[in-house]
Amino acid sequence: MGASVLVLVLVIVAGLVVFRSLQSNRLGKAYDQLLKQVTETTVLEDKEALLLEFVASHDTSEYTLAAEEKLEEIADLIEERDYAEMSRQVNNLPVDHDYEASAMVLLKAFEEQYPESTRVPEIRQMIDEIVEMVEDMEYETLAS
Repeated sequence: MGASVLVLVLVIVAGLVVFRSLQSNRLGKAYDQLLKQVTETTVLEDKEALLLEFVASHDTSEYTLAAEEKLEEIADLIEERDYAEMSRQVNNLPVDHDYEASAMVLLKAFEEQYPESTRVPEIRQMIDEIVEMVEDMEYETLAS
């Protein structure tokens, strides 16, 4: 009787090991497919959506953790893209009586969207420089 229990336990353990191995292999293939889709996708937000869906639909594993790392990389790329676009818009504003207000809207919108950005100190410096530049322009106008 003891030997048959031992054999039964060994069969159950072996079955669990095989099941886990097959499950891991299946998840690895799903992750590989995900990476292929992410690579083929050009829109960053679409890449982000694919990765989020994968993470949400699978239990925590080495693959979901890797997907979360990719999500962080994508978030950084989106932030940098948005910063470059905001900077381009600020630089293309006409320097007139609406410049300060228009620039502030763009700068503050970025700061509100990305409050934890490493760019926040740079944004705040840009705001100070714009205020100073406008004050200088107003002073020059009054002085002449």
